[in-house]
Amino acid sequence: MITSKNREVNPEAVRYYREKLGMTQEDLAEKSKLGRKTIQRYESKGDRQTPNATSLNKLTKALQVRQEDLMKPPAKEDINNLLNRVELKTDIAGPARTALTLMQLRYGLLEKAILDLAPLAFLILAEKSLQARQADLDETVQALEAATSDAYGRHPYMRGAFFNGYDHDWITTERKSLNDREVYEQYVDDEGVEMSPFVDFLEKELKALGLFQEHPIEFFSGYKTAPDYAIPVEIIAPIVDLDVNNEADQRTLKLIQEGRIDLWQAWEKKKETTEEAYLAWLEAERQEVEDELERQRSKLFSGLELNPKLSFTINASEDTTPEREDQA
Repeated sequence: MITSKNREVNPEAVRYYREKLGMTQEDLAEKSKLGRKTIQRYESKGDRQTPNATSLNKLTKALQVRQEDLMKPPAKEDINNLLNRVELKTDIAGPARTALTLMQLRYGLLEKAILDLAPLAFLILAEKSLQARQADLDETVQALEAATSDAYGRHPYMRGAFFNGYDHDWITTERKSLNDREVYEQYVDDEGVEMSPFVDFLEKELKALGLFQEHPIEFFSGYKTAPDYAIPVEIIAPIVDLDVNNEADQRTLKLIQEGRIDLWQAWEKKKETTEEAYLAWLEAERQEVEDELERQRSKLFSGLELNPKLSFTINASEDTTPEREDQA
């Protein structure tokens, strides 16, 4: 029996049964007499929606389902069949998983609603970054050539000094990188510091939007790979009611930031239980993850047992070069 306490609708179920009937949100709003904004709320994965008995009855009749069908998510296989989806042989994990959850909470969207847009969003970002690099390069070269020409005009007897004043090879390399559409190109300066034009572009875009300025996102770029990034713990803390200045909370926040504790699960647990029960659950999750990490570390080091014929001296004050005992 559906009661007022368990009348909460599942947003994926509402959308699934609506799309199964080939209806838009406007169609369902008109058929159920509930209003489009109401339907949008029911399909939002933000705050939980618990319609009254009358509204729930209208919704189920319009969708031609039982009330209990709307209380649980549809089978993943049914969703894939409806949308003609092919399961990707990939996943999203780690800090990116936490970032995805943050976007879900910020905009009240389903996970797949964000992921479905990811290819187009990447296209826009990639092209904008390449265009920005091209514009910056063109302007820089024009400025260098103008300055060189002016300097040569003033000091024609010092021609070599001015025309060799900047690295033509670097400019040639950048032009080739742009022609090859190398979004994740990496450059290394004279001190060995790696720099990514794409990361630089992302940081500028976030600054222009006024996002993460107080607590910036830290990016870690790699050669030919998407830059890793992590949502600052200061952004995560208020969502899960933790204190960034508390040592134990810091450890938990770090694990949430890394995606080892699921942010969405923590957020939902916080809403559905008492504060005491929520904190106890969070502590148990942290302890479980830390124990597992410790087991992995122990397994790693135990797997590094050396060949009996190979010994190392682990002492910073001594020579740490491997020495074979069978050598004369």
